[in-house]
This record gives sequence, C-alpha cells and structure tokens, in this order.
Amino acid sequence: MAVIIVTDLPSGVTAEDYTRIGEIVGRNGSPDGLLFHSGFVAGNHVQVVDVWESRDHYDAHRDSQLLPALALVMGNRLAEIDTPPPPAQHDPLDLLLP
Repeated sequence: MAVIIVTDLPSGVTAEDYTRIGEIVGRNGSPDGLLFHSGFVAGNHVQVVDVWESRDHYDAHRDSQLLPALALVMGNRLAEIDTPPPPAQHDPLDLLLP
C-alpha cells in the first residue's frame, strides 16, 4: 500500500542545499517506488512530501541515495545542525495520479 512521507529537514539545510542534493540523487533517475515528490520552504526550513509505493521503498532510497548525498552536500556543516524529527508517515485516503 502507498504511503505518504513528510520530512522536515533541519533548518541548517538551505533551499540551495536541497537543490544540490536533488541533483546528486537525480543522476540515478527516478528512485524505485517513488510516485510523487515535492519540496518547499516552510518557515525556516525545507519540508518534503513524498508518496512511495511502500515504506520499504522509502527506507531503501533514504539509506542508499539520500543520506550519502546529504553528507556530501553538507560536509562539515552536517555536524553543526540539529537532528530533525523522524519523517512522519501517513496512509493516504486516496491517491490520484495521472
């Protein structure tokens, strides 16, 4: 069953950092199991909303692609930012895709 994952990135991750992370991750094409992705600035941080085929798909992408790209972009700054809350998972009531 599809899941919605909402992630609040730490305030130390800028919109420019987010874009660079996306460029790195995007080199491998669309991740397996990703149905929808959007990031936006919400107050003083970047928030990301994804829809995945399953939580396992999200976890595999996070561990194999997202976290290494985050470490590459953030470098030494990664140690200076606060740990964000874990991503929130929601079960969609419906899912309309083209």
